[in-house]
Amino acid sequence: AKKLCGAGRALVDASGADGGGSASAVGAGAVAAIPSPKGLASASTCEEFCTMQGLTCTASEEPTAPGSCMAASVAAPQRCDGRFDAERGGLCHCSGSFDRTGSYRWPDRLETCAAGSVLVAGAVLKEVGGTCERYCSGLRKRVPGFEHLYYSCYAAYPAQKLGCAALGESGALLAQVESSTNAISAVPVSDCHTDMAGMDAVCSCSFLDL
Repeated sequence: AKKLCGAGRALVDASGADGGGSASAVGAGAVAAIPSPKGLASASTCEEFCTMQGLTCTASEEPTAPGSCMAASVAAPQRCDGRFDAERGGLCHCSGSFDRTGSYRWPDRLETCAAGSVLVAGAVLKEVGGTCERYCSGLRKRVPGFEHLYYSCYAAYPAQKLGCAALGESGALLAQVESSTNAISAVPVSDCHTDMAGMDAVCSCSFLDL
């Protein structure tokens, strides 16, 4: 973002390139200025700009002039997927709580379920050793803008064809996972070291902020 323009509003230059500025996040009625992660790809719409930071676009406006936080008119805000003006850039309204884990940029995910939790295909898990712990620890230096983080797993949820909805199931839920001996065993969904045996799973990862 070129600069903050108020609660949940950021001015983005026409190129959309990140200049080490800040993005404004709105959560639970509070406003916080948060450093933009390094390495953001260029954005041509407010929807792209907000999504890159794990936020949701609520509106897009055209500034009166390059570098101005004043909207060009009193007309209704433009669509979030409208492209920036070639010279003036755009005024982006972003909402949500900034995800410091960068899970919206984690590789090999089918879907981002929540901050720090993603749906991972069984085939991907199988390639890294079958567990969410192996997936999480393998994120080191693979997340653009978050390369400095060391990740570890704190919860694992066999998807059981529920997708991200598995994340909302009770921690007491048991999943039937086939072991290497073809025996069926009941495994708590919170066991990060459980081999998912080729099944999709929701992996929840935290990090050491060193």
